[in-house]
Amino acid sequence: MAESQGSAADGLERWVFPLVAISGSIILIFHQHEGGMVGPHHMETMARIQSQHLSYTACGLGIGVTKGLSELARDRAGIFTKTWPLLLLVLGTLLMFYRE
Repeated sequence: MAESQGSAADGLERWVFPLVAISGSIILIFHQHEGGMVGPHHMETMARIQSQHLSYTACGLGIGVTKGLSELARDRAGIFTKTWPLLLLVLGTLLMFYRE
């Protein structure tokens, strides 16, 4: 009896990361930087920031989806278990070059 409860909890816990990654990526689409944008080149700055946010969103969605797919069927999820860590590295690299 205790084993079935443990496996049910494990099933829910493995979906936390994919759901948080997808939710965070969707929230980033609606994130605004208008508060301090003043100066002669503020429109170019906003366009660059929006472009960067779009790439982060796409990468974050890819991470969440591929991680989720890797959790669905462990025996058939080989490509997904290799893809999501690579996308995580891509996101980290993109974030290293972020500037406002």
